[in-house]
Amino acid sequence: MNHIPIKEIPFDPGHPITGHLKEFQADKFTMQMNMLKKMGSIYKFNVGRHEIIYLAEPTYIRHMLQTNYKNYVKNFFYDELKVILGKGLVTSEGEYWRKHRKMIQPAFHHKQIRQFQEIMVDSTKKLILQWEKQALEKTPVNIEYDMRDLTLEIVVKCLFSQDTNIFSKDASDAVNIVLEWSKKRMESFVKMPKWIPAKSNREFHEAFSFLQSVIKNIIQNRRKMNSRPDDLLTSLIELTDEESNVGMDDQQLFDEILTLFIAGHETTAHTMVWTWYLLSLHPQVREKLQNELDSVFTGNEFSSDMIPQLQYCKMVIQESMRYIPSVWGIGREALEDDTIDGFAISKGATVGVSIFQMHHHPDYWENPEGFDPERFHPDVVNNLNKWVYMPFGAGPRMCIGNAFAMMESQIILSIISKQFQLNLRREIPVEFESGITLRPKNEMLMDVIKR
Repeated sequence: MNHIPIKEIPFDPGHPITGHLKEFQADKFTMQMNMLKKMGSIYKFNVGRHEIIYLAEPTYIRHMLQTNYKNYVKNFFYDELKVILGKGLVTSEGEYWRKHRKMIQPAFHHKQIRQFQEIMVDSTKKLILQWEKQALEKTPVNIEYDMRDLTLEIVVKCLFSQDTNIFSKDASDAVNIVLEWSKKRMESFVKMPKWIPAKSNREFHEAFSFLQSVIKNIIQNRRKMNSRPDDLLTSLIELTDEESNVGMDDQQLFDEILTLFIAGHETTAHTMVWTWYLLSLHPQVREKLQNELDSVFTGNEFSSDMIPQLQYCKMVIQESMRYIPSVWGIGREALEDDTIDGFAISKGATVGVSIFQMHHHPDYWENPEGFDPERFHPDVVNNLNKWVYMPFGAGPRMCIGNAFAMMESQIILSIISKQFQLNLRREIPVEFESGITLRPKNEMLMDVIKR
């Protein structure tokens, strides 16, 4: 009997005690690109005593995320998210995840999400009124704060519509406290036990309990209504599992709503932050975008039939998500032994894909360090390998809200860019901080110039 020889995965253990912890925390993306250059399309390294395998070849990634995806579950990196998201789509596994994904999918169909365009437009116009005043006063905007505030307002209105008065500013503040607590724990390799009554833990528990109370109260009131508003919450309440004909209970709904706050708020906010940053650094791209907007818009008013015409606007967002992906990586744990192209993956192994690395991989992108929206021109975009370009993940667990996020990003970018030009203040260096999403480490200030 012939045995296929097992190939050895190139390994760089780093320091005997800390491994590559220092480099991973300081600048993980430079570290990853250096390891790719030195070791190739599959490699492993230590972070502390923890061994991590990275895949950097499309067929290897497809194997983990599609061909044999049932063998690869979310790894330890997602444990902190489970505290707040419970069994939502991002954190659940197996048959439970499969049933919920199938049940929830119709709520994010293209026809369903079009109804939310007006909310996105109105919320963006509200921000424009605020920025007009700051432009007159020559006061810079904190772009991360404003984008997070805008996308949170949008997701709250899309979820709760007429109940947004119940979901008060206190509830919005509670969402941010919960997210910040989770982000800090995900970024820390030494975690304080959650039961210790430290200030951060107390604030988290109070905010999380308050959120549960507010959201479950909205859910219970909505269930009693004879005539329900046409929003995401109503869609989620009325969805049923086609096998059992049973819908979600209050806790399951709460988990999915918190998941939507992460997916529909945090990720889109930082996609927009990085898009404004990149446009400020590349005025020739910004000028071409403005020319398209001037030709498509009638005055400053936006209408839904404009979206298909905003082709360069879409290309800018796609290139922004390539250059600085807000979701920067994917982590999995092998349930059983496996083999990828002759390389042995042991049961329990941590296996990762750096989306950032694949989006800058010199074998698959021409001039990967250049910011060039033309690489997403309709004539060439269909030739892109979906296992190389993965801003929303890939395979069966690809982000369910990708169409919602793209529509929202195009609306925000087009309406604001039609009226304003944003220029980065360069006094504070821009550095990456990677937790749930890839975001600026320091405050990012921008001057708002009225066009």
